[in-house]
Amino acid sequence: MSTQAPSFTQPLQSVVALEGSAATFEAQVSSPVPEVSWFRDGQVLSAAALPGVQISFSDGRAVLRIPAVTAAHSGRFSVRATNGTGQATSTAELLVT
Repeated sequence: MSTQAPSFTQPLQSVVALEGSAATFEAQVSSPVPEVSWFRDGQVLSAAALPGVQISFSDGRAVLRIPAVTAAHSGRFSVRATNGTGQATSTAELLVT
């Protein structure tokens, strides 16, 4: 049985959000289920780094949700899927108006 590197069947889409509204990034990742990491402007994202952020991964769907964005949230967001065979990255922009 050969394992394939992950790939994005649905990559991230850039988001334009009004200040105070919610912003959601979503990507669909191929099987086998990889390890998923999120980044903002090249830095690893965590709940501590971005309070209020909600990160989930289930059934190949990676989701990052910011319930109430501010101008400080603007930037380049990336999701990286990694398994034993390789990795794939999808990147999109968040623009807060």
